[in-house]
Amino acid sequence: MFKRYSPLTHALTGRDGANGERRFQFAVAPMGELLLLASHLGKQAAFAQELNPLLGNAPTPATHTEQRLTNSLLLQVAPGQHWCLTTDTTLANTLATRRFSAGSVTSLSHSRVRVVITGSGIPDLLSKGISVDLDPTQFVVGQFVQTALEHIGILLHRRGDDQYELYLPSTFARTLWEWLLDAAMADGYHLLAP
Repeated sequence: MFKRYSPLTHALTGRDGANGERRFQFAVAPMGELLLLASHLGKQAAFAQELNPLLGNAPTPATHTEQRLTNSLLLQVAPGQHWCLTTDTTLANTLATRRFSAGSVTSLSHSRVRVVITGSGIPDLLSKGISVDLDPTQFVVGQFVQTALEHIGILLHRRGDDQYELYLPSTFARTLWEWLLDAAMADGYHLLAP
């Protein structure tokens, strides 16, 4: 079986900001397993019931808000479609190989790169290239949004008070990574190994 390889695997260094500090931390995080759970048209409820015994709960319509399950995280990316993020390879294999009558499961693990940004002032950093209101009182912990950075579609997920995760398309990950580092240059940053 082929091993997953990130296009961002390269020497990691950091950079001091104008005041000599390093305000942000960037890490290319392990992806785990990323699956698209997509119901057939008009079969959302039936597909949710088929998934319930496998996930420990049925996917619910929760636009822009994460749904935490026992061993996975669900993000509704479109009506009847959820991303399932998990580190449970047994669950991922079961979902990917099972035949469902009301929907389908597709692995997206190789198509995305997960970048974690920590530090204070991340909304200011990201607002240089993302046209979404990231005010911490509006975009709260647990919320996510599909948006564009440098005209490239990404998924942005707020995981903590000072932690954001970006899911970048693998084919454009290098370009977006360089944009992020360039945007953070004035404030300084650490690059953390996965």
